[in-house]
Amino acid sequence: MPTPTNTAAHSDLFSSLVATPDEDSWKELDQDAQFKLVQHNAQVVRDAIATLVAAGALFVVSHSGGKDSDALYAFITSRVPHDQIAVVHADLGEAEQLGTLEHVRASVTHEVHIAKAITKDGEDKWFLDMVLMRAEKLASQGRLDKVSPWPSKGQCSGTSDLKRDPIAKVIRRLSRETGRKLIVECVGRRGLESPRRMRKVVESCKLVDTAAGREWYKIDPIADWDLDTVKATIADAGRKLHATYTKHGFSRMSCCLCVMGSKSDTNIAAKLRPVLFAKYVAVELFVGKNMHSKTVSLEQYAGTKADPKLVAQFTAELQATGRVAQGEPVSYRANGRVSLTVVKAAAPKLTARQTVAVKLLATRGSVSRKDGFGTSQLRSLVAKGLCTTDLQATPLALTVAASL
Repeated sequence: MPTPTNTAAHSDLFSSLVATPDEDSWKELDQDAQFKLVQHNAQVVRDAIATLVAAGALFVVSHSGGKDSDALYAFITSRVPHDQIAVVHADLGEAEQLGTLEHVRASVTHEVHIAKAITKDGEDKWFLDMVLMRAEKLASQGRLDKVSPWPSKGQCSGTSDLKRDPIAKVIRRLSRETGRKLIVECVGRRGLESPRRMRKVVESCKLVDTAAGREWYKIDPIADWDLDTVKATIADAGRKLHATYTKHGFSRMSCCLCVMGSKSDTNIAAKLRPVLFAKYVAVELFVGKNMHSKTVSLEQYAGTKADPKLVAQFTAELQATGRVAQGEPVSYRANGRVSLTVVKAAAPKLTARQTVAVKLLATRGSVSRKDGFGTSQLRSLVAKGLCTTDLQATPLALTVAASL
C-alpha cells in the first residue's frame, strides 16, 4: 500500500486497491456481486486507517445526526486518536429534523463545526431558498414550464448545495488552521440502503482533491454494514438513536420533508411540522411544479392536507416578493373553490372572449360559467396565463368558481 504523508505526495492511496467498475460493467453484475465489491472496498478503507493515522491525517467525520453518522463516529473514534478527529455538521435550517444539532453535540466528544450554505449576498441559504432561486433562474430563461426547480432523486442538488459544498469549505478551513495537508473525509453511507446508494458507495473511497498541496480522501468505512451492525455499534458506544427514529417513527434521517423521503415519512413530517408542510405546499404551488412527481402534489404524496389558511398566508408572502415570474398559473383547492395565483407573463395573445374574461377578473376578481364561459374556455384562460400588458398587478390573485 502506498504510504501517504502529511505533506501531500498526491499518490492515490486507493486507486490500485479498490474496485471501481464503469457504469456498464456495474449493471452487468447481480446484486450479490455488487455487494461483494462494496465489501472489498470497505475493507480496503478500514485497513488503510492505521496507515493514514500514522501519517498524521486529519479525519473529518460528517455527522448528520442520523444512525449511520452515529455509528460512523463510534467506529472512527475507536481507530483514530482524539486529536486527529474533527466533526462537521451541515446546518439545514428549518428543513432539518427537530433537535438534530443538539443530538449531534450530545453524541460526540469533539467540537462540532457547522457548515452552512451562503448566498452570493452573504445571506443564509436554505432548501426552499434554493428552490425559489432556481425557479427564478428558470423563469428568466423561459424554461420554468418545462423544468422543475425541485431537486430529484437522481439529481439531488440539495445534497451538493446545502451539504457537500459547505462541508468542503469547512474542511479546507480546518486544513489551513491545523496545518494538516492529509485529509480523510469520513461519510456514513451504506450500500444496503438502496441500489442507488450501493452504486455510490462503491466509488467513494478515493482521492478527491489535491489543491493547495492537500491530499484529501473521501471514505465510506461502514459502506458494507447492515442495520443490525449499525445499531449494535451505537449501543456498544453507549449512545442513543435520534428521536426522529425512536419517538416519531421516521425510517431515515434527512431533511424533514425530503424529495427522497417515503410516503410514510412524508406523512409523519406533515403532521409533526404542519407549518413547515404548509410552507412547502405554498412553494410547490407558487412555482407551479410538484416536489415529488409531475402528477402527484406534495399533499397527495403525504396523504394529508395542509392548513389552507397557512398556505394562503405563505403564498401571499411569496407573491409579495415578486421574485418568480411563473411560466404557468398555480391552483390550490380549498373549501370547494379554486384559488388561482396568476403572475404577469409575456403578454399572451388573447381572443376577444378571453379579453372580456380578463377584464372581469381584473375588476371583479372572478369569472365562472354563469358569465357565459364554458369549462373549456376557462381552462384555456388558465393555460394562457390571464395576463396582458395593461394589467399592472404582479402577481394578480384571482378566484375562479369550483366548476373550473
